[in-house]
Amino acid sequence: MDGHSEKFSEHQSLIGNVRRFFFGLAVVALVLIFILWQVQNERLERVRSAIIGSLMPAIELGAKPLQYITDATAFVTTHLSLTERLEELEQETIQLTLWKERARVLERENARLRDILNTSSDLPTFVVSAQVIADTSSQFRFSVLLDVGTENGVSDGWAVMDGSALVGRISGVARKTARVVLLVDSASQVPIKIVEQNARGIMVGDGPRHPQLKFASASSIVPGDKVVTSGDGGVYPPDLLIGDVILGQDQIARVRLLANVWNLEYVSLLRPDLRETPPTADVGIIGRKLDRQSEQ
Repeated sequence: MDGHSEKFSEHQSLIGNVRRFFFGLAVVALVLIFILWQVQNERLERVRSAIIGSLMPAIELGAKPLQYITDATAFVTTHLSLTERLEELEQETIQLTLWKERARVLERENARLRDILNTSSDLPTFVVSAQVIADTSSQFRFSVLLDVGTENGVSDGWAVMDGSALVGRISGVARKTARVVLLVDSASQVPIKIVEQNARGIMVGDGPRHPQLKFASASSIVPGDKVVTSGDGGVYPPDLLIGDVILGQDQIARVRLLANVWNLEYVSLLRPDLRETPPTADVGIIGRKLDRQSEQ
């Protein structure tokens, strides 16, 4: 064991001496090269030029892989950067598209609200603007739900307008919601007046078809005449625009509604003026009809 350790120590000492020798030789060589490189002499300059000329091909050959690696790294970095930028642009494009659609929706809503406000400014009644939040129509009933209720001062019987035209009447109010029975509902019966003929009658809902015009004389049925509320019985305020007279394929007089009751978004609610009293004069056919119903 002792002999083996001595041999190992000698071997390690020899290796250390060789390393120190070559290290010293390298230092001396570098110092000599530095000194020779700094000496300004024509003969040494030719030697330096010859050395550089002989080493250049090897340097260029060794530099090519490094250049390829550098170019490849730059290409990959640029590609990754462009890919990230494209993804960012795609996200921005999607976001801009969403904002564009929202802007269009808001523009339509603003136009509708301006229409409602401009129309409501001419009406001598208290006005509440509301948004349709649900369509509660069924096969036989046609109604919508609004986002206003008793906490907004809304009560049963208020007329509901879409812009400048009538769409229905409030029937059922909760604290935050109100139900509107549309003019097309079979339970809807509106006292009307045909403006051009100054004739009165009743408009009755007929489901998905145009509402029927009843209790009006045949001479007053002229297609194209304007139909408004008459105000008889105090059911609706007078002179609210409804639509115009048409003659259906079944040869029944009907009213083409001006409001699109199938696609409501925003509406205005009109509170009847409680200071106004229903007229006591003879109101014609409609008045006699309502009197007979009340007597029954």
